[in-house]
Amino acid sequence: MAGGFELPDVVNIPRRIEETFQLRSAGLSEDAQMLLLVAAADATGDAALLWRVLQQVGTDPAAATSAEASGLLEIGAVVRFRHPLVRSAIYQAATPSMRRRAHEALAGATDSSVAPDRRAWHRAQAVVGTDEGAAMELERSAVRTRARGGVAAAAAFLQQAAEISPEPRARARRALEAAHAKHDAGAHVAALQLTEVASGGPWMPSSAPGSTFSGRGSPSI
Repeated sequence: MAGGFELPDVVNIPRRIEETFQLRSAGLSEDAQMLLLVAAADATGDAALLWRVLQQVGTDPAAATSAEASGLLEIGAVVRFRHPLVRSAIYQAATPSMRRRAHEALAGATDSSVAPDRRAWHRAQAVVGTDEGAAMELERSAVRTRARGGVAAAAAFLQQAAEISPEPRARARRALEAAHAKHDAGAHVAALQLTEVASGGPWMPSSAPGSTFSGRGSPSI
C-alpha cells in the first residue's frame, strides 16, 4: 500500500465477497455510510482523526454504533476493519463525489505541521480536474518520503501529481519522475505506462527548474 498512499483496489476481490460487504453497508444510515467511507479513505486507522472528520462534516457520532453493529469495523484507539477486503469494497462502492468529500474533510482535519504528506494526499484526492497547487504539494511530499526511503510512496505522490497537473510540460515531467520511482520500487508495468504518458507531452530536461529528481535519464525498462 506504499505507506497508505495508494487508493484501495478491489480488482482481485471475488464478486460474491464484494457484494456481501456492499450490501451490509448499503443498509446503514447515511451517517454510518459516511463514517465507513472516511475510515476506508484513511489508511492510518487514526480514531482521533476519524472523530475530527465526522464533526467537520456534521455526521452524528452515534452512527459509530450501527457501523460497528454491522460487523464491518470496530473503533477503539485504532479503527480496524473486520476483514482485509472491507476497506476496498467500501471505498469502491462510493460515488466519486462522496470520495472527494471524504478526502476533502480528511485534508481539512489533518494538521499540516504534523502530517503534511497525508494532508497533501487527501487534498489531491479531493481535486476535480486539475490543480497546480495540489500537484506541487505532492511533489514536495515525494521529496520528503523518498529521502526517508519511501520509494513506493514517492511514486504514488508523483503519479497523482502528474494526473492533476494542468500544464502539459509539468505533467510530462512529473509522469517521467513517477516512472523512475515506480521502476525503483519494482513496479515495472506501472513505470512503462507512466513513461508512455510522459512521452506524449512536451519534453523537458530532468534538470529543469522544479524537477524533483534531477540528473536522471529515462528508466531502463
